Amino acid sequence: FLPFPIISMAECSSGIIKGRVINNTLDRKGMEGIEVILNQFIDGKELEAGRTKTNPTGAFSFQGISVDKKIVYYITTNYKEVEYFSPAIGFEDKKSVTLDLIVYETTDQDRDIYTKMHHIFLEIKGDSLWIEELMIMENRGNRVYVGSHELEPGRKETLRISLPKEAANIEYMDGLMPCCVVKTKGGFSDTMDFKPGIKKILFSYKINYRDSNYQFKKGIPFKTDSIDFF
Repeated sequence: FLPFPIISMAECSSGIIKGRVINNTLDRKGMEGIEVILNQFIDGKELEAGRTKTNPTGAFSFQGISVDKKIVYYITTNYKEVEYFSPAIGFEDKKSVTLDLIVYETTDQDRDIYTKMHHIFLEIKGDSLWIEELMIMENRGNRVYVGSHELEPGRKETLRISLPKEAANIEYMDGLMPCCVVKTKGGFSDTMDFKPGIKKILFSYKINYRDSNYQFKKGIPFKTDSIDFF
């Protein structure tokens, strides 16, 4: 009599992760010859678990993968210098899981970039104005916007954010990575590519106004559906 079932190493490594790399700009065409990387999270560590390339229909497969419930997997690829990440997934009680990866063609034109909603929150604290701005940005096209204006070698502007000239103590709170932000004369710019869909950005700053006649002024650089000031 055995109190627990015996699970062999072969059974633990019998999982399959499969899927396709699909181009949503080209009517969901499967992309051939794309390198796909399988990554895993286990015990707080991130490791590469394998690499392969897609077949003529855009399909790929990783076999002999551990089905340990402690492990979470995701796949990545790089297409036309843009990185793509799949959702993370575990095997749970399955032996096979599917992870498709959606990619797009690129564009350097911003005609499909809109501000869907822009909220400006202002609070007076002594001689200072504390301001938070929440912007719901939307790429309404079917291509990744990569920008055209090079701010620094290898870094192109995708989102240009205007600030009042007195703005100080700028904090990037959501949707902005300090490593990808470049300060400019009129504010700052993001250099991360902008994939089709919604992107939320939140940032804050302070203004020492010291004058009851102070006028809050800032530019609105994108086509904007709605703007509110609180």
